[in-house]
Amino acid sequence: MTTKRYDVAAEFSQKAFLCSPHETGVIEPFLGIRYDALRLAGKNEEALVAAKQLYNVCSPQNTSDAIMRVSAALRAARPDDKEAVNRFKAEQMNGATTQPYAGKDALTATPPPATQPTVLSTIKIDPKPFEAAINVQFTESYDSLTARGNLFLLSDKPKEAMDFFERAYSVCNDDRLAPATENIARCMRAIDGSIGRSNAWILSLRPAKQEQK
Repeated sequence: MTTKRYDVAAEFSQKAFLCSPHETGVIEPFLGIRYDALRLAGKNEEALVAAKQLYNVCSPQNTSDAIMRVSAALRAARPDDKEAVNRFKAEQMNGATTQPYAGKDALTATPPPATQPTVLSTIKIDPKPFEAAINVQFTESYDSLTARGNLFLLSDKPKEAMDFFERAYSVCNDDRLAPATENIARCMRAIDGSIGRSNAWILSLRPAKQEQK
């Protein structure tokens, strides 16, 4: 990045996070580098894809940053669609409420149906770069299940990812309960394209944790 070899930085950053797909803490910063490199290289459509991938995989506390990156990428990639950013931000604000999930099991609940395709749904991701990495993960260990979940999120296949994250949640020990819970929350956000249900899921678990303490 310092020597402005942005294409190389974009390629190597993806290779880096594919080496450790079970570690969200590795994927997120390297994917951020890939986004920055593609943007600086003027590859706006590819940068928009990377921004959506960041939205899918980032930790809940970094959702706001991911939203800002998607907004910036939309401006650059779709200059003729002046309202795309406003629509995207409105969708995020409208989808942030946990009210539709009050008293429901957030894991099995479904978000209110969209009246039209969301802006995020119009950003298409090619899953082929991640197929080989998925195929070498075949055990039922927590790390392998989490790796496949993350790779399916990167492929923009969050419903497939949810199956693996739920299985990882069922086999995790106490030390991994927090990240396993966060995995499901991240997947809900990617499926819904908003944070309301994922926040409801996290909030629903807090009383049980407090009782355990």
